[in-house]
Amino acid sequence: MSVVEKLKTKDMSTETKDKLTPEEEARLAQLAQILQLAYQAREDKTVLEEITGEETLANRYQVILKEKLPGIELREEVSQKIERWWRKGLDSKVYSQEEIDQNVKEIIEGDAKLYMDRAKHIKMYNRQYLEARFENDINDIVEKTEQPEIEDFYGIAVISFDLNGLKTLNDARGHETGDIALKIFSNILKEGTTTSWLRAQGVEVVPAHQSGDEFLFLMRGEKDLSQIIEETKRRFAQEVKDVDASNLIKFEGAKAYLNGLKIYEPFLLGQLEKSGIDVKNMDEATLKIEMGKLEETISKNFKFKLGTSVGIATLGEALSKVNPNDLAGKSYRQISREAIGETIGTSDVKAMTHKKESKAALAVVDPFLALLQNRNA
Repeated sequence: MSVVEKLKTKDMSTETKDKLTPEEEARLAQLAQILQLAYQAREDKTVLEEITGEETLANRYQVILKEKLPGIELREEVSQKIERWWRKGLDSKVYSQEEIDQNVKEIIEGDAKLYMDRAKHIKMYNRQYLEARFENDINDIVEKTEQPEIEDFYGIAVISFDLNGLKTLNDARGHETGDIALKIFSNILKEGTTTSWLRAQGVEVVPAHQSGDEFLFLMRGEKDLSQIIEETKRRFAQEVKDVDASNLIKFEGAKAYLNGLKIYEPFLLGQLEKSGIDVKNMDEATLKIEMGKLEETISKNFKFKLGTSVGIATLGEALSKVNPNDLAGKSYRQISREAIGETIGTSDVKAMTHKKESKAALAVVDPFLALLQNRNA
């Protein structure tokens, strides 16, 4: 059965619970109860109450508010801003309904920009937006039943990405070239083949830019997303590897960059030693010939490629490591925020592990590219 068929047809209760130790299962069940009780006790059940029994203007625009501003705090703030503006307008009686509609939309659109990444070439939401959407997804889980099921927590996942090779491009070719790489990568996350593959399975996705070469990706599905973690990871890594980035930097530019760092010749010497050549006991003229041959081979075969480190964690996986006693007495908002932070933190750790693994693997097949892709910030 294919991964897609598994996601669409398999009942995830048994398979999900089979992955958990008895301790983890008990911990998740207790956390589900704590989350439900905290949700029922929360104070911010509505964004804005009606004023003197009348429908507020903010309530009339809740659909667009929720669509553009998923975060509760920002939505409350903008709702109150709209309300104050409307009440002032009612007193002066100077606004038509069309003017009210236009002004409300301008207020909402203006504040929605807080959720957009500042880099115009990326055109992507920021981490604040992703976390707000994540919080909404947790709310949906808690709202839909009297108590969330363990498997519900496996229907939400976060992917952490690092774009490998960006520092080399920024330092060797300038930030304009680095921006091109960021645009290529952000387009893959927004509308690439892997993202389309996920959407075709009914998985909702929210790609976001965190900072520099770091990106996040929120997934929400009706089934256990842990079933497709490895396939999703493989697809994204391969898609980035396959994209044509050869024009971003050529061999001579890469060589000059590494020479400037004084690591090009040591790299060649290291590769010669790995090939079995005794460089320490070789005369200078012969050594230069061997280094020239190696450089010619590298130059002939060089084709710059981007790479990515991928770490994926489900909400359930992250929560299974949390001690329920640590959440005692905390509000629903605090608990959901901790759950979000724990999930992103888990995916970050996995991305770092994948970075080390992919760096080691690339160093075997293309050590020169590995050197360029893994320059530390």
